[in-house]
Amino acid sequence: MKPTAYPTTNSADAVSAPLVLLSIGCNKYENGPPLDSAEADAKAIFEALTSGPASLYNNDDSVLLLSPSRADIERSISKLLARREEFEVIAIYFAGHGIMLDGSFYICPSDTSLTAISISAINISTILRALCELKPRHAYLIIDACHSGGASLDLGAVLKADILAQSPGFGVTVLSSAKITRAALEVPSGGLFTLELLKVLDGRRVINDSSPFLGLGDVVRKVLEGQSVDLENQAPNFWDLNLTGPDVFCRNPAYAAHGHIHSAEFGTLRISQSRMVFSQELANDVWRAFLELPCYNFDNLCSLFDRAVLTYKEAGSAVPADAIVRSFVDGVRAHGDTFATVQVRLAMVRALMPHIGDNADARQAIRAQIGWLVEDAFQALAQVELDLSSNRYCLLSERSGYSDLYYLPLRLSRVLGWIGFVLIAQERGLAPSADLDLLKHLTDRLLEYYGNSIVCVGDDQAPFILTFLAGCKAVDWSDPAEEVVGRLYLDFNENFGRVLCNSPQASDIANFLQIKSMKPFTCEEAFLQNPSELFSVILLGACLFDLDEEIDYSLVQLDRASFSFYVPRTFSDFWREHIQDGASDVYRLGHGVWSINDVRRVWNNDVLSFVREAVVDVSDEAWIGACLMAFAFPDRLPLFLVPEMRFRAAWVS
Repeated sequence: MKPTAYPTTNSADAVSAPLVLLSIGCNKYENGPPLDSAEADAKAIFEALTSGPASLYNNDDSVLLLSPSRADIERSISKLLARREEFEVIAIYFAGHGIMLDGSFYICPSDTSLTAISISAINISTILRALCELKPRHAYLIIDACHSGGASLDLGAVLKADILAQSPGFGVTVLSSAKITRAALEVPSGGLFTLELLKVLDGRRVINDSSPFLGLGDVVRKVLEGQSVDLENQAPNFWDLNLTGPDVFCRNPAYAAHGHIHSAEFGTLRISQSRMVFSQELANDVWRAFLELPCYNFDNLCSLFDRAVLTYKEAGSAVPADAIVRSFVDGVRAHGDTFATVQVRLAMVRALMPHIGDNADARQAIRAQIGWLVEDAFQALAQVELDLSSNRYCLLSERSGYSDLYYLPLRLSRVLGWIGFVLIAQERGLAPSADLDLLKHLTDRLLEYYGNSIVCVGDDQAPFILTFLAGCKAVDWSDPAEEVVGRLYLDFNENFGRVLCNSPQASDIANFLQIKSMKPFTCEEAFLQNPSELFSVILLGACLFDLDEEIDYSLVQLDRASFSFYVPRTFSDFWREHIQDGASDVYRLGHGVWSINDVRRVWNNDVLSFVREAVVDVSDEAWIGACLMAFAFPDRLPLFLVPEMRFRAAWVS
């Protein structure tokens, strides 16, 4: 379709825009209680989006319906369907009564009959199917009604049946003002949710002043950030999948030049040219993965994002990393897993890493993802701190038991690893807002509550512990680092250097826990890791924090225990699932290594030069990305985090 110039005003002679709004407010009901402010809400939204500072929708084509009948609404939707090829973006807003019936959500026009809901109200699936048929570049559905969160129950079935059967080349955003079991409150001036929404649309609440346009996701996050207790109790819900590039919902009222947004500037966002370059198969897979959240695992997301990024690269388009990943981030956030959003960002960083040297677009995309990942990681850690303050046992499994002897130490290592990563990111200027006092308090609380569970269970703890120790070194946190190294070393020593291999089977975990409880002197099992990189990290920690006196005397009990250092040819390739090029050396206690000072010698003489060579010409993005890849694939160590070590003078007991 030929791009349509967007006018800078909504004058009478304005050219029709590719954005259209249907705003519906219903106060009057023939067979039910009236509302006071739904019509006012619909008018305010219509004005804000067609003529106010956030206006981006054409006034001539957009429609405002006040207390309409079911036929009025259906007639307006039919008119949109008749002109479907003309519109790139369609927004539908509804304020009024909402009802749940037999597991489906209905919006209520003025002639709704309470004794015949299914034939007099409008099932939300009818609206969704109309949007499927319209297939704009992006569709927005905003519902300010009681129980409107129930709309999500219809999404999966409708989208699987319709979108996956047709061309899935558009994005959908659904915003509801209340949880399925909650009422949507109103005051004389308007609905609580819509009043907060309008504060962003009229510029009273500023998101940023650097972008000419705002996505609905940006608007919602700002609304939820400052919500009142009453609105928080309503529990607004946001559901989004954007496959088509930038999320452009409205103008940004705070943008310095918002009064001078011309068609050329609008065109830079490719509103009329951003039709998806995905194949039918890939688009179907993206939708399917999104609809199956949070069940999708990290490996599957990596594979999916790999294909999406590669498709855009081969088509010569800018990488739409943010458009896709934000949809998945919002999707997993709704399910309450504290670190789920971090894992989604991590999967996208993994997908972008192979293209980091291709062009400026790829570097900018990965830089943005890393910045948001650092922010999400800090927010996740802040949530852990908040959860611990109310329930010291929150890190235990819901059905805490035998399995937590393995999973809790692993969970603690990962949390410590993310603390270390945020500390390192701040030192490199990537996390200016990180609250070090909060992170220190969280670290101290973890050691106080779970210190006895900081033990060695598997080699996949290694990159997280190393990153934590490097972060502590960067900000001079010696006490918590020494405690972590000390606890891990004592456990490693008591168990004669036995840890599980990476990604063990469930049966291996059970057998390992039995061995750990019995502590036999000799044991040769295939699932035990030898040499152990976790042992390498413990020894490096002892070197960094000068724990010679505490450790040297007992190293004899680990005689013949092996540790290793693997250094790739370049850390720019750390994103590869299997790395073949590089240097690997294995060392054994009692064979040239007798003390922590000997470990320093090995590091400085045998390893450090290879590490330095492997970071030559590695960009800042690739450097921090390599840190993250050690979290994505915990079978490798980001050894570039370890500084050169000074030898210590011999100590005397």
